Amino acid sequence: MAVVELHMPEGLTDDDRVRMGEAVTRAVQLILPVSSVTVMSHDYAASGFMRDGVLRQSPPALPDPEALVRSYLDVLVRDDLDLVRSYLAEGFTLRLPGRTATTDLAHYQKAVTRGCRHVKRKVTAIDVVPAGAEVVVYATGTMEGVREDGTPFAGYAWVDRLLLKGGRILRHEIWDDLGA
Repeated sequence: MAVVELHMPEGLTDDDRVRMGEAVTRAVQLILPVSSVTVMSHDYAASGFMRDGVLRQSPPALPDPEALVRSYLDVLVRDDLDLVRSYLAEGFTLRLPGRTATTDLAHYQKAVTRGCRHVKRKVTAIDVVPAGAEVVVYATGTMEGVREDGTPFAGYAWVDRLLLKGGRILRHEIWDDLGA
């Protein structure tokens, strides 16, 4: 068993505290082969946080990576590029199968539905992987739709790899069976 104590500033939501406890538990279990990790969190007043003799304020919690990616994937199927851009970091790039990376979202819908009248994607799993100051999120699922010639298809697999930095999406890479 491992016991970890966290000292956190007042003001974090209960959801943020739960996310912090889950993340610390996973981090401990990556290093120690223990079946049980106890995480205890303690609040301190904002006036109790000083570094180098200067009162400091803790930054707000970043959004939950899984929830952010689920929401972003839902927004992508709409025709609202301004809303899509609200999820993106400065320097965002998108890479679709068989294409070079681009920063141009204007042709996203046409490119992702290449050769099809309609494509609907279903998320079956999301995996979040911390990577230093960044987070990698893998979303996997299946898609169905109708090709330009009217032929229906279903059960095609897809994988999206998204790199998040500072609570925004910096890179989105897509692999799928649509062209197979």
